Amino acid sequence: MIFTSQSGEMAYTQDLGSCAVRREGSTPSSGTMEITSAKFARSIPNRHFLDAVGRYLPSQRLREAYFRSLPSEGKTRSSADIEVFYTNLENQRGVNPNSTAIAAIRYHKVFVSTALTLSDLNSIQWYYEPDPKHISAILTDKGRDRTLESVAAKYLTCFFDVKPWKEKDMLEILEEYRKGSMLPPLILTPRPFGRRPDGHLHIIDGVHRLLAHTIHRVESGITLPQNAFIAK
Repeated sequence: MIFTSQSGEMAYTQDLGSCAVRREGSTPSSGTMEITSAKFARSIPNRHFLDAVGRYLPSQRLREAYFRSLPSEGKTRSSADIEVFYTNLENQRGVNPNSTAIAAIRYHKVFVSTALTLSDLNSIQWYYEPDPKHISAILTDKGRDRTLESVAAKYLTCFFDVKPWKEKDMLEILEEYRKGSMLPPLILTPRPFGRRPDGHLHIIDGVHRLLAHTIHRVESGITLPQNAFIAK
């Protein structure tokens, strides 16, 4: 299966095989996210200008080096700091913080703020719940393929009927990425549920942002900047 960007350049290639699932039709929301990175962006002078410059550098390698060189928070944070950040983010969305996410944040003592590279993004495993009707089971082939690009490709090509999930939230976030917005940092860990590191990054918070970010990358061939707090 070959995906092309609007400019006609090849963005992603993968043999997806057959999709024996169905998704109810939906259209992207015209609404905008209230929890964009306005406060975060304001902490970095001329952030939007700098991001615009970086997105149009001629190669992925140059873009990664450029975004790594940008000023960022770049310091360690305690789990208490990250819990406050996460709680405020959820409150801005009008929802209660997820107790599992809170527990996962509290498990770690220190987080580091970093700008994600393409290698970082490729190491992230999308979430999985062992329920055949859950969207995570469908988009990850029952947990066997949890890479972000595979998940995004399946989302774009498969039809599926799943238990309720916040697709509207994801579509609103996708619209923000299509506008070039830089959204709030993700919260990631190399140790899922306290286990030993397995060579991948796992999501504590940011499931919808990561799916939207990757769909945009598959569609456009452009990797937008995205920051994260990563547990150490």
